[in-house]
Amino acid sequence: MSRDDEGLDVARAFAPAFLAQGRMPPFVRWSPADLELAHPVLARFAGNLRDAADAQGRLWRRSIDVKTFSGVRDWLMLLERDDPASDLRYRHYGPGIADHFGRDMTGQTVRMFGGHISDFFEALYAEAGRRREIVLSVHEPPAGVFVSRWRRLLAPLLDEDGTVNAFAGVNIPENDLRAGLDIVPDPVLVADGAQRLHYMNRSARDLFGLARFETPRLTILEATGVELDLAATPEEMVGRNAVTDSVHFTFNGAIAQRCMVTTSGVALRGRCYYVVMVRLLDA
Repeated sequence: MSRDDEGLDVARAFAPAFLAQGRMPPFVRWSPADLELAHPVLARFAGNLRDAADAQGRLWRRSIDVKTFSGVRDWLMLLERDDPASDLRYRHYGPGIADHFGRDMTGQTVRMFGGHISDFFEALYAEAGRRREIVLSVHEPPAGVFVSRWRRLLAPLLDEDGTVNAFAGVNIPENDLRAGLDIVPDPVLVADGAQRLHYMNRSARDLFGLARFETPRLTILEATGVELDLAATPEEMVGRNAVTDSVHFTFNGAIAQRCMVTTSGVALRGRCYYVVMVRLLDA
């Protein structure tokens, strides 16, 4: 593995692992300029860090908590080690991140992700701690996470003895498809070939009373009461540009409601999904 400034060149070291999973190599930038942040949450977080730093620009673990980061708490991560030899553990894992990832990692360790992702995260944190430097990273998640890229800004936090055993960061999901579906007024769900949900837009969550779903992911039937008999796989629907309509009943409390369910397919990052739109007929 190559070294940068006598440390690990994280992006280059993990490029083969990402490529082996069909993902682009990660991007890593140390001490990024404000222009490189390119997102209002990242910029707000960077401002919070400047406000929390001492006169020498140092960030002390003792002075950092969730309240430090106004306006970014949905996307905030606070991590620390129980002792210097233990794994980093999430003390706060923002609900916006959990919503996109499909699981709340609060109380879990970085090692719980498994595979090359855990190794990449641990190497990035270790190098940020060694360098005492803020770092911007961009990476593509494994298949099954309905996010195109994660863009994170990470800051090491100093203990009284000058060591680093804690970090603050924000993690922003990028997914152009999801951003568009969030503003669609009709309920929309995205599911894999086993009909397990990867996404529900706001209208769908309101209709079916689901604020957030977590791994293991619910099926369409479990979440909505609608049993879809789909003869074609998502890949087949994408290949044929197929769209199907069917009428079903769903329940709002004790009230049965007829709904038209329109199903199509979509490809994202080399994987195909069902896109299911629900329109109430008796509203």
